[in-house]
Amino acid sequence: MLHTSAASPTSPPPALDVARRELKRWCARLRFDDLTNLHVYPRDTQRSYLRLPSGAGCETWLIVWPPGSRAPLHDHGEASAIASVLCGALSESIALGDGPFVERSWDAGQMLEIPSGARHEVWNPGEHTAYSLHVYTPRLAAMTFYERTESGGLMALRSEGAGDW
Repeated sequence: MLHTSAASPTSPPPALDVARRELKRWCARLRFDDLTNLHVYPRDTQRSYLRLPSGAGCETWLIVWPPGSRAPLHDHGEASAIASVLCGALSESIALGDGPFVERSWDAGQMLEIPSGARHEVWNPGEHTAYSLHVYTPRLAAMTFYERTESGGLMALRSEGAGDW
């Protein structure tokens, strides 16, 4: 007799388990590093990012957030993500599916899940540069950017593919 085991509704999908392990690996590796010495190309007051070597089925990015920088309202296509702030703090406004936008803080050391289908914007409200790690699974292939309409809906502004960044 063949036995199959289904994941319980409360357990994370296996791909997110892989992403979570990848994030923990990079957090442990970078925890004691002087992050200002990493080769992340500065973009004045804009955030900048560096793609890091990743395990199979996921993609890892280190993002540098100068004070006041912001990632505009976007999704991650079909990808889910696990993120963590290495130092500093970030703020986020996120909507899951067609649900309302809610705000949450990203504090250093905290691990946050960004499910597939979520739309969010992230910013650095602090006075110091923040550094965060983001692991996407499957690999980040597309992102759509949005604008909030007067009626409270969202209007897609543009889409970008992996070759655009």
